[in-house]
Amino acid sequence: MKSIIILLIMMLSLSVYGEKTPIQRDLYLKAGEISITSPEYFHYGMVDDLKKGVTKITLLDVMKYEGHLCPGSVSGFLIAQKGIKALFPKGDVARGMVSVTGSTPSGTLDTLAMIFGAREHFGEKQKDFKIDEKLFNPQNITVVLTRKDTKQSVTFVFHKMKAFKVLKKSAKLFKKLRGKVKKGVATDQEIKQLGKMIRQLIKNILDHHNQLITQSK
Repeated sequence: MKSIIILLIMMLSLSVYGEKTPIQRDLYLKAGEISITSPEYFHYGMVDDLKKGVTKITLLDVMKYEGHLCPGSVSGFLIAQKGIKALFPKGDVARGMVSVTGSTPSGTLDTLAMIFGAREHFGEKQKDFKIDEKLFNPQNITVVLTRKDTKQSVTFVFHKMKAFKVLKKSAKLFKKLRGKVKKGVATDQEIKQLGKMIRQLIKNILDHHNQLITQSK
């Protein structure tokens, strides 16, 4: 009986929002949260007051949306935080108020689109989400966030190649393992090894985000 109780306690301790607790969960939560109003909660009758339509988003929510966490999705979350601070100093941000322009399709842009509700087919006069090839640079990912009501824009650069330097001599192995995982030919041990490297990358980005994500003037 005692062993059953211990097992139940262990199972409960591994649960978050009804799912298994991800490795390094506490680290992800240290990234903080984003509070953003979702007007459609009120417009579509899901709440009876617009003030109740505030969504709080953490990296764990990003993980559910993307199906994983990676350098791209983590950088997107951090850029959203920095963008809100720059464009909405009073914190009065709502979905549909920000358009997103990026240098290349990536997890960074996917995450920003989710947080700000920016979609390619939204926007009356122009797309709320688009790719500008003029911004392309293979060394980094550039993102322009524009506040639609004031036309104020802010540009951020995620220095992805600098972020990967934490892997040092393992960078080539990382690329090889990622290729094998995508092809479905990686062993369980190789999958775990890749996961460990990805968590190392995420920790590096969270610990040094001010150096790895810069605001362009």
